[in-house]
Amino acid sequence: SVGVVWLGMFSRIYFNENRFFEACQNGELELVKKYMINHSQKVLAAVKPDGMTGFHIACEKGQLNVVEYLLMEAPQLLSARSTAGWVGFHCACVKQKKHVVEYLVKKDPEQMKMRDEYGWTGYHHVCCCGHVVLVQFFLEKDPQILTEGEKWGKTGFHNACFSGKISVVEFLMKYHPHLLYLTDNNGWTAFHSACFSGQTEVFVLFPCLFFLFLCLFF
Repeated sequence: SVGVVWLGMFSRIYFNENRFFEACQNGELELVKKYMINHSQKVLAAVKPDGMTGFHIACEKGQLNVVEYLLMEAPQLLSARSTAGWVGFHCACVKQKKHVVEYLVKKDPEQMKMRDEYGWTGYHHVCCCGHVVLVQFFLEKDPQILTEGEKWGKTGFHNACFSGKISVVEFLMKYHPHLLYLTDNNGWTAFHSACFSGQTEVFVLFPCLFFLFLCLFF
């Protein structure tokens, strides 16, 4: 029995916050488990300067094995927020980790409605980042999200036009041309957003409005 105790002393792992974050990033599930078993409170309290937890990092890097384990042990991580108001779901959306996005939505459909400090949902993020496959996924799950605005009333279509994500703009225009006429809280359409950010490759997709723009300003 003395030998078992002695072995236990040496098998116990000391908590290293940076190494824990690295394990979450790389999908080192066994190490994450050891940290959780030996230092659960420290694991749950560990945050980066930007408020990102190990769960955020695992979501961002697409490490589904770590994501599943951490949620099994600490379900509250699902709603943990960074300083920018991001939950892990937002991280997975931005980095286009579709398998993680699908898992989190299956586990909690309300994840699709989670908003960051600017009122952006995951849908706003995938539109801004140009992730067409995830845009389609969101619309299949909740068609109403198509016209939902963020803090200033901008839709995902506004975001796609502003950031020059041609593939998303073309996809949305093909199936939902009425989006072109939706305005934000300042009365701006997505066309205005494209013009403001100088996305010429976007606003030439709208010949009629482009012609009107030339007539008004030149």
